[in-house]
Amino acid sequence: MKPLATLYLDKPMLGHTLMQAIARVNRRAPGKKNGLIIDYNGMLKSLRAALATFAQKRDAGLGDAEVDPLREPEQGMELEYAASIARVRAHLLEHGFSLQDLVDAQARDFEISTQLHKAREALSATAEVKKTFEVLAQDVEERRLNLFPHECLARHSAEEAAIAAIYNLLQKRGPPLDVTQVLRGLQTVVDSALALQPQAQVRSGSYDLSTIDFVRRQSEFAQTQYKQTEMLTLQEKIKAVAKELLEKLLAARNQLQYLRDRAALQAQMKTEIFDYLFDQLPEAAYGQDEILSRSQRVFEHFYRRQIDGQTVH
Repeated sequence: MKPLATLYLDKPMLGHTLMQAIARVNRRAPGKKNGLIIDYNGMLKSLRAALATFAQKRDAGLGDAEVDPLREPEQGMELEYAASIARVRAHLLEHGFSLQDLVDAQARDFEISTQLHKAREALSATAEVKKTFEVLAQDVEERRLNLFPHECLARHSAEEAAIAAIYNLLQKRGPPLDVTQVLRGLQTVVDSALALQPQAQVRSGSYDLSTIDFVRRQSEFAQTQYKQTEMLTLQEKIKAVAKELLEKLLAARNQLQYLRDRAALQAQMKTEIFDYLFDQLPEAAYGQDEILSRSQRVFEHFYRRQIDGQTVH
């Protein structure tokens, strides 16, 4: 059944029939935030009676608070906005950080940076934890924009600002990734694969891992205050390099396959030209070497015309 976004009421409806019609527009769907009901029949009284009979009195998504199903739009949007902030707060607390600590630091203008880095460390437990926070924070921002410039936003401004600060910190990227040396090595491999004669593979940019002091590196990492942040940042960089390298490898493979196909086509053309001349030219006047030479000249003539975009006669 296709999702319904807007329902127009232009005839009398009562009880469960009215509730079923309302439920149609209230169903969730990808990209759908809410439903819209346009009443041409003045059915508010009938709707209140139906809701009093069939609707739940509490909304679990809004903290089990008593709600009026027919509340003013701004009232409902504020409750949903507050609930979205509560979801962010609960997610942070679940992973060891209290949003209130950052709010208090902002109020005193003290230790803001420390609290922000603690929040980032808590959210760096896994990539999924970080991504969940980003989705929740984007939901908060979207609901805030829907309410702007309503005065109710002032009641939540401190928590919203704290959430936005954490989100912005997570979006900061390090220096650009440099895969130049890797790509140069890849180019060497591709060039050697395309060479006409086998070549001895030359290894460049080799590293002696025995010179790395892993004990010292481990000690330095143990002294790092934000281990989870460092680990997740490193993982993200490795994934980014791997993705870029994979894209380059796929492009090189496609180019290599194109060159192979072209070489196979040229070989087939040469064979067909030779076979045709061998069958058509008088055997007494033309030897095999002469036919081979002529077939090569015909092929080169054809190939040059194709490159120049000319029609072969």
